[in-house]
Amino acid sequence: MIRILPAVLLFMLAACQQPNCVNTIAGRASSPDGKFDAVMFVRDCEDVDEDFDTQISLVPAGVTPLGIGNIYVADTNEGKAATGDWGGPWTSVEWLDDGMLLIRYAKHTRIFSLIEYENGIQILYEEKPDLPETAN
Repeated sequence: MIRILPAVLLFMLAACQQPNCVNTIAGRASSPDGKFDAVMFVRDCEDVDEDFDTQISLVPAGVTPLGIGNIYVADTNEGKAATGDWGGPWTSVEWLDDGMLLIRYAKHTRIFSLIEYENGIQILYEEKPDLPETAN
C-alpha cells in the first residue's frame, strides 16, 4: 500500500500538467461570506479515452480553477451513475454556512478524490440514491 501511494501521487501530478486539457465550468456556488467559490467542472484531455467526469475545486471568489479538482474528482463508473447536463456524474454543491460545504453525488459514482477539509472549509459528502438515470 505504501508503495502504491507515491505512484498515485505522481499520476495525479502528471495529470495536473497535461497541456492539452480544458476545464469546462458546469456550475459555481459562492460561500455566504463571498470569500470562496466551489467550482464544478468537466476536465477534457485530448488523446485520453476516459469516462465523463465531474470535478470540484474550492478557490478564492472569482478564480477559475486550473488543473484537476482540488476537493472532488469522480466519473460515471462506465455509465452506472446518473448524469448531469454536462455529461459527468450528477453532483450538487451547497454551502451550509461560511465554513461548511455539502457535496451530493449520484449513487454508483466512482470517486477518485474526496477531500474533507480545504482552506479551513469543512466539506461534507452525501450519496443521493434516488436519481433517475439522467438528472439535472
